[in-house]
Amino acid sequence: MELVVETDLSVLPQKIEWNFDDLKAQISPKLDYYNNLVVTEDGIKAAKADKAKLNQLVKAIEDKRKEIKRTCLAPYEAFEAQCKELVGMIQAPIAAIDTQIKVFDDARKQDKYNQLRQAFDDYVTEQELREFIRFDEILNPKWANVSQKTENLKLEITDHVDRIKAALNAIRTQYADKPYLSAIISEYQKRYNLTRAMQYAETLRQREEAECKRKEQQEIERRKQEMTQPEPKSEPVPEQVAVTAPRETVTTPPQIGSAAFLATCTREQMIALRDYMKSAGIAYRVLKRVNGSDTYVDTERMA
Repeated sequence: MELVVETDLSVLPQKIEWNFDDLKAQISPKLDYYNNLVVTEDGIKAAKADKAKLNQLVKAIEDKRKEIKRTCLAPYEAFEAQCKELVGMIQAPIAAIDTQIKVFDDARKQDKYNQLRQAFDDYVTEQELREFIRFDEILNPKWANVSQKTENLKLEITDHVDRIKAALNAIRTQYADKPYLSAIISEYQKRYNLTRAMQYAETLRQREEAECKRKEQQEIERRKQEMTQPEPKSEPVPEQVAVTAPRETVTTPPQIGSAAFLATCTREQMIALRDYMKSAGIAYRVLKRVNGSDTYVDTERMA
């Protein structure tokens, strides 16, 4: 089956002849004039007329170009439409065949996937490890390609499982006493990348060390404050007296004595001092100097 073109394409014009050179020779000098034209206020009207003439020339050229294009493309466009019709007819059975092939191909891929999954389940017997390892994550992303042999892929899976088990043991051994052990394991589970997990562990260790230093500094500051603060005065603790039979209370009268002093103050202060002694029940005597000497005589006695 072969497509045969019966039209002799050699008789088609290989070049469209027209007076291109003549028109170019006529237009160029005029265009040089317009390119160097300086429009003044008085010449606006003439400039607009020149612009209109140039636009008419452009339109005439463009109209002729489009007309020739339609003429030349008319037979091709009819030919193109017929070709597309045939291609559409042929593509329908191609799509039907492809759908059926895809069914067989999908079945082959699913069978291959099931074999790989079974190999994983048979190799990983620990329930904890099964929950930790995501099968699709460790499966070679190119497993569906025909070039990838099933037996080779099974070996890749077991090797990957062994590396994960070894990495988990290394993490648990190195960070067994660390409170952030579970965080490191969770980080490792994201991509099963031991290097990244160790980098994350180092970050956590630095954070823990910084937190310990911060707490130590706080404790030092607290102790300094305790040392600089004065000790609170302790109030005497009253002795506990055993309660026995009530005794008769003996009241001892206060002893009364006398003292003499000379106060030098203003009259107002003297009056205030006298009033205080009266209100306090203090007995006093008012002495008066005799003839400016140091001899005093009683002038007033208050009790």
